[in-house]
Amino acid sequence: MALSIKEKLKQLDKTISEAKPAVAENSSQEQRFDLIGGKLIRTATGQVVVREKSFPLEFIHGPNQLEELLKMDSEYFAYVGKDTALTNLDIRTSVFIDTETTGLAGGAGTYAFLIGIGYFTGNSFLVKQLFMPDYHNEPAVLALLAAELRTRSAFISYNGKAYDIPILKSRFVLNRLSFQDDNYLHLDLLHAARRLWKRNLGECTLQNIERHILGFQRHDDIPGYEIPQKYFDYLYSKDVSSLLPIFKHNAMDILSLVSITLSAGRVFDKCEYPSDSTAVMKTFSHLGDVKRSKQFMRNSAFQTQEVLCALYQARLFKRMSLLKDAEKQWLWLIEQSRDFHIEPYIELAKLYEHNYRNISKALEIVNRLEERLQIRHELFSLNEHKYLTNITHRKNRLNRKLRNQNLTGGKEKEKVP
Repeated sequence: MALSIKEKLKQLDKTISEAKPAVAENSSQEQRFDLIGGKLIRTATGQVVVREKSFPLEFIHGPNQLEELLKMDSEYFAYVGKDTALTNLDIRTSVFIDTETTGLAGGAGTYAFLIGIGYFTGNSFLVKQLFMPDYHNEPAVLALLAAELRTRSAFISYNGKAYDIPILKSRFVLNRLSFQDDNYLHLDLLHAARRLWKRNLGECTLQNIERHILGFQRHDDIPGYEIPQKYFDYLYSKDVSSLLPIFKHNAMDILSLVSITLSAGRVFDKCEYPSDSTAVMKTFSHLGDVKRSKQFMRNSAFQTQEVLCALYQARLFKRMSLLKDAEKQWLWLIEQSRDFHIEPYIELAKLYEHNYRNISKALEIVNRLEERLQIRHELFSLNEHKYLTNITHRKNRLNRKLRNQNLTGGKEKEKVP
């Protein structure tokens, strides 16, 4: 039966009266987010909670003052990231990024409900956190993040290459939004931490690096594995106060990224962690940085000449055709080092035979290696057979060359490269 005009007006009044509490609820929701320092922002695509915390440049986190990162030369970003492209990283236009998600496994069903970004602005360091108050507000959160990233040129993260950025990229794709992450440089500090400190620390979680490298430990911090469930609880209860530990945890992560970047850079600058000297030398070797390699070996913090360091430096010198420098390292390794390595003997033998054309010297080195291997085999019952076989072939070839030289009356004349 069709409704009369009077009945239709009553129905309209009922609809209006039901809508009024919703307005009050929105107002109440804004007040609730005020309790944790957040501000509810309405956009055309949904609602976003934005929480900002500004830290003065003099702020000290762990052993480091935030403003010190602004003074660090860009070449150290290349050392930390083991990538020459990072010499173009501008810390003023870089963004430190960390996400809190609904699951730790990743995948299409994982949402980034809290996205923390940090960057230098004016005379402060700003931590800005974008929070998704409900699933249907995800497009608004991503749109606001995209707007923030338009003026940025690089990401600095902790495992962001494998986790945070792929998750964000998938969320942008699922929401039919553009996310051109290839346009950004990316310094992932987890890879740097593993190279520099895993040898000594073993586990390189962010909290472990904080304790042993930055020298502080969090108090009353929410464990990362509890964060997804806390968000699910919030969606059910709408208890905004329960979110505060997550916001604090995320902000602490961002600040730690700044401090870890500084500490990692200092490894290459002032050699503050001499026990990591092998990783440092390996980095210089990878980047072909002869100048910094020589400075590092002369540094007062590096008086004990670790064997692996000397090996990496010799390889670097060889690759750069600095054969005299390489020879000096190989000779140190076989004459003064307490550790035994076959590599310097073989490299010296090849150097004297092929580059210097000094067969006698090459043969002398091969004989010393053969004697050393035989002693090790007798004392320790080590299986050196494969090495001895190769050395015998090399020794026989050198002896033939030397005999031919003597038969033809030729004299050895060392060729200096």
